[in-house]
Order: sequence, then C-alpha cells, then structure tokens
Amino acid sequence: MTGYIELITKIMAFEGNKISSRTELFKFSVEGDEFFRESTMAIIEEEGILATTNFRVIAEVLNTELIEPDAQTKEQFYALYGPYSVKAFTERINATYAGFREATVMTNSRRQFVRRMCLFKRLYDLFDGSMGLIVVRMKTLIPNIYAKAVHVIGDVNQNLNVYSDSKTEKYALIALESVRRVYQKVVEIMAADVEFLRLLTPDLMLKFAQDASPYMVAKIRRLPWVEPETALAATPNHYAYWTEFWNAIFARSFSLSTELCRVIAEYMPMDIQGEMFMDFFRNRYRRRTGYFISKYVFKYEKEEISRNGQYFCDFKIVIY
Repeated sequence: MTGYIELITKIMAFEGNKISSRTELFKFSVEGDEFFRESTMAIIEEEGILATTNFRVIAEVLNTELIEPDAQTKEQFYALYGPYSVKAFTERINATYAGFREATVMTNSRRQFVRRMCLFKRLYDLFDGSMGLIVVRMKTLIPNIYAKAVHVIGDVNQNLNVYSDSKTEKYALIALESVRRVYQKVVEIMAADVEFLRLLTPDLMLKFAQDASPYMVAKIRRLPWVEPETALAATPNHYAYWTEFWNAIFARSFSLSTELCRVIAEYMPMDIQGEMFMDFFRNRYRRRTGYFISKYVFKYEKEEISRNGQYFCDFKIVIY
C-alpha cells in the first residue's frame, strides 16, 4: 500500500489542469427536412425546396496538462511519461512526418518502401518510449497509432512479395517488430479503458472487434452505440468472456457442480445491441425540445442555412 501511495503522489506532482481535445469520428448527410425547425419545415414543404442535414460526429476527451520536471524530479518524470516533454515529443513526431513527405517524391519504389520502413520504425519507437505521455496528455493519438499500425502491417505483408531482396526484407521486418510491439500495447490500452475505445471510428471499431481476444471486447457494451456489423463480430468473444467470468464466480461462491455452474453462467452475458448511428440518433433526439433522451451525455451545435436555393441543417454532435 505504501508503494502505491508513493506512486500516486509522484503522478499527482506532475499532473496539472485538464485540457479538452476533440477528434472527428465520421460525417454523413441525410436528405429531407426531418431535422429542421417546424417553421423551416413549413417553408421547405410549401416551396418544394431541397433540404439536407449534414452530421459531424465528434468525440471529446480530457487530457491532463503535464508540469515540466526540475533537475531533481527528471528521473521520476521519465519513468512515468518517457524521456520527452510534450513539446520535444511533438517536434520529433513532426520531423518524422516531414520525412514521409520527402519520401513520396522518391522515384525508385523499392527505395521509397525501405525509406518508409525506416521512418515507421523511428515513429513507433517514439510512440513506444512515450506511451505514458500519450495516454495522459495526448489521448487522441491512440486511435491514430492503432490505425497506422494496421495499415503498416498490411503494407509490409503486401510489399514483401514485391521486393524479395534480403536488404528490403531486413528493413521491413525490423520496422514491423517495432510497429507490432506498439500495436499490442495500444490494443491493451483500448481494451482496458472504454474511454479509448470510443475514440475509434466505426471502421476501426469493427477491425478491433474482428481481431480482439475475449477480454478485449468485455467493455464494448459500455459504448454509446455499437454498429450492427461490429456487434456481430464482437458477440462470440464477448459472450465467451462473460460466461467464464460468471462461471468462476459461481464455482467459487456456491456449492454447485461444475456442470451446473457452466449452465447458469451461459445465461448471464447480456447481448450486444447493434444499432446504426442514424437509428440511435433518431430514437433519442427530440426535435421539438432539442434534447437527447439517453443515459449518455451529448453536446451538439445546430445551424440552419439557406444557400443557393437550398436549405442545409448542420449538426455537430459531440460525444463525451
């Protein structure tokens, strides 16, 4: 207990104010006047004007400001957050991305591939060494790191068949080792905290559900909504995790046979209810009052615009 208290004290010594940041998950449009004010709907219907509602769905997250360590506390800071300050880390990341832009003008495709592999290794080694910093101060980086890792792993698997020389393979496999190591860390982070899961776009959430182990999808029902395809992919592992969870509790707590514990446990997991976002929104938004009927917290900004003979309703929905 003493060690735990000391660790919390050290963490609190470096953490300051909360800082809000946002990341766009997806956007789409719906034709018709369904989400306009009644007064605007009357004009649209009377004059036969074209109407469109544009949706932007955004996730909001609270990061924590980190206080720069002094000479006496540098080692403690590095142990918790890595060797760089936020500024130094950002500068190194930006310099690496500049290298990617330079690589795009290389005319030799094999050399460009090798160069990208070297840059990916550098990038993911930076992520690896500063994961504590990212999780506390730069949370919206987590889904980006995950998405890029998925892309790189696929890119390497595809191009190793094209560039079969030993030098190219060497650089690709070295980079792949760094990417996979960070990929696994990020997957563990997302599986442990639904705050990070809700930062995934629907496509990335589906990918996560398809690749996840049973414990990794244990918290998926706590998301505001789950797309039907994702629910379908996650259900077998979700069911398996919670069945084992309840089976262990029954076996430990009651004088029941192993077979009976298993039978009861199989009835305990709750289903994952898949729902398209548009249905989720329609079922919970009340146009007359402008409120959401939901246990989840939303903020939104809505604006109606008349432009070039058409009406547009712009919805920015913030999930937090």
